[in-house]
Amino acid sequence: MIAVNIQMNNGWPGKNSFVTTKAFFITMFIVLFTTKTTVRAQQADIPAIRTRWLAAQDDRVKYFIADSLAMYYLNYSPFSDSSWAFIQRSVALANQLGDKNLLILADDRLAMYYAYNSKHDSCAIIFQQGLALAKKYRVFAYLSGLYYAMGVTYDHLGDYEGHSACIKDALAFLPNNADPFFDMKTLVYEAVAHSYINKGQMDSAYYYLQVAGTYAKQSKCPVACNGVAWSFAGYYIRVKNYPRADSALTAAIAACERVGDYCWRNVIECGFTISLFEQQRYQDAIARGRQALYFSHLVNDKTYEAVADDMMYKCFESLHQPDSALHYLKMSLLISGNVSSSAVNNKIKALGFAAQMRERQEKANIALLQEQNTNRQRQIALAFSILVVVVIVIFVSTNNIKQKRANRLLGKQKEETQQALIKLQAAQAQLIQAEKMASLGELTAGIAHEIQNPLNFVNNFSEVSRELIAEMRDEMEAGNNNNALAIANDVEQNLEKINHHGKRADAIVKGMLQHSRKSAGQKDQTNLNNLTDEYLRLAYQGFRAKEKSFSAELVTHFGVNLPLINVIPQDIGRVCLNLFNNAFYAVQQKQKTANADNQPEVAVTTYAKNGHVVIEVKDNGTGIPDAIKDKIFQPFFTTKPTGSGTGLGLSLSYDIVKAHGGEIKVETKEGEGTKFIITLPAV
Repeated sequence: MIAVNIQMNNGWPGKNSFVTTKAFFITMFIVLFTTKTTVRAQQADIPAIRTRWLAAQDDRVKYFIADSLAMYYLNYSPFSDSSWAFIQRSVALANQLGDKNLLILADDRLAMYYAYNSKHDSCAIIFQQGLALAKKYRVFAYLSGLYYAMGVTYDHLGDYEGHSACIKDALAFLPNNADPFFDMKTLVYEAVAHSYINKGQMDSAYYYLQVAGTYAKQSKCPVACNGVAWSFAGYYIRVKNYPRADSALTAAIAACERVGDYCWRNVIECGFTISLFEQQRYQDAIARGRQALYFSHLVNDKTYEAVADDMMYKCFESLHQPDSALHYLKMSLLISGNVSSSAVNNKIKALGFAAQMRERQEKANIALLQEQNTNRQRQIALAFSILVVVVIVIFVSTNNIKQKRANRLLGKQKEETQQALIKLQAAQAQLIQAEKMASLGELTAGIAHEIQNPLNFVNNFSEVSRELIAEMRDEMEAGNNNNALAIANDVEQNLEKINHHGKRADAIVKGMLQHSRKSAGQKDQTNLNNLTDEYLRLAYQGFRAKEKSFSAELVTHFGVNLPLINVIPQDIGRVCLNLFNNAFYAVQQKQKTANADNQPEVAVTTYAKNGHVVIEVKDNGTGIPDAIKDKIFQPFFTTKPTGSGTGLGLSLSYDIVKAHGGEIKVETKEGEGTKFIITLPAV
């Protein structure tokens, strides 16, 4: 007798139960041997398999032939009617035979079909149905496939926690897998890797990709291999290794072409589009996006059609082509239906703003041309007879009416434009305040570290002074006045140090309060050396609080007898803080890719020149490419990753320096470093 040992998770009955499936597996072996086909069959095999289907007499044999055909179409054309038709025949035969193994396998196929076709509710219902049957009859040979299908559904819904939980269960039941047609090892390990990519745990993702790749090499299922290739590409895109990603995607496309796998082809084309977009190769990304849309239409894959439309929208938006961007945004939202109406309207309004402005300009030009034509017609009318004059008067009156209507329309449009400008100015003020508060956050960690030093001094000298006073009392009681006097001198020195460090802590707190306070435009005569030194140390400690492993050499060359400058201290402090933070970020980024002997260095120099005071902030970091050097002072422009910067720091710094009658310049060389030069008028 053939017996299968079922390993069960916690909560399933029968820890060591066995399911006797002799007839089931013997029949399966006969069918697989006689049909000589699995989902790996080429299209040329399909007519022969259909012939066997028509000729088969035994219902059990017909079931496995129908399942073979269903799995072929599910892999190579999951959205086709053929896949659904043969799955329905398998379900009907399983119910007719009353075989519990076949019923659970049929539920597995239905769940996979619904998952691939993004029919989430149906997949969840079938998943629960199959799970209940497996638990009731203790048949766990297909639970790995059921959990995998439910994981695909969660992934399509964007529920990565649900996806991770289901794939974890799919992995647990993988040793029990007896699926005759799906390469579940490759699929499940690829899904585990995909789950770790979603979580951002790239080391674990790479490990499971290697495992999936090992099984893929042993597998003869090109569909599973293409899925692994896609996940490798997704991994390389997430770690920004775009050459490896593009190489993997190119190889995967070639593999898809060899076997006619259009389902993975459209997914891989979407991945290629994403990779090229991340590289800012927008024209190439658009070309790949059109390929992705073509194959998505070909296989009727709405999920990745929406992804392709969304990437096309982002590409055209990056190229400042709002009409095309608006078209693809509407297509993406129409397909996905996952965006709220208010967000949709806001995006569409934002994209349509440039088009509306062009339309308004065109209307204004038309009105101007009409007015010019009217004037020429008036001049010509003076030479004609009285009848022509009457006709002209009528014509002019008509045009005046039209012109008044046009003027009223233009007045209304002007009012709308002014309202939009007021809203934009309010939004700008909010963003500027947010940037100021963000710079306050940058100071917090540095201030905490800096204020700890004088507090430690105060505590230590207080403790020592208390001990000295006790000793002095003992000496005085013993009549040793000279020793008591010497101790009194030591106490006096300690109190001076306590007073000094207390004032130091007080100055730090006052500086923090000035920085957080909204500027009232009050200028003070300021020692630039003290201000620059203070913010350099606070910025350094604040950056190290976020990046524990970071260190850099701070070099200062402060000018002697530097004249006072009449500035708003907290505003100039914000400028220095922005420049220091940018310098620390630049040297840190270079340190990640530079040789081990590379030493991060930030140098600050101050000096007087021609009635001005100059601050130079120099670093040996990554530098700024020439292509974007002219853009760095523009609002919202940033070279940092998404979510790491607002793009307002240098813009606000530029405005603050200009408001003080100074100027800010940049000298840079890509790969070698950057120097910012601030020139301010002396008092």
